[in-house]
Amino acid sequence: MELDLSVMEDPELTPAEELDLKEDQRMGRAGLYCDHCAKCTGECPRGVEIPTLMRSYMYAYGYRNLAAAKETFELAGMTEVPCAECGTCLVKCTMGFDVKKRIGDIARIQNVADDFII
Repeated sequence: MELDLSVMEDPELTPAEELDLKEDQRMGRAGLYCDHCAKCTGECPRGVEIPTLMRSYMYAYGYRNLAAAKETFELAGMTEVPCAECGTCLVKCTMGFDVKKRIGDIARIQNVADDFII
């Protein structure tokens, strides 16, 4: 708990953390976690709820919490793979995520039986 509280006192990144972030950018890895800036909202011509789907992706791939991922995916109101029909994604993520790929990855969760996840 003391470590958690110490992070709140000084939110500045350490030089090692900054180096890790720069390395991720240099290697083309935007990271795993969406910062939910919502700048992508409205960029999809099909009206896909991108921030919600990115949160679902985070639960599945970041936290390994498939139940939360599936529940969040369902909150977005998706009943099909929303990006399957698009040839080129028009969404430009400020963090550099390949939005179409991530949504395609997380959309598979709708095919997983609830009793398998829970």
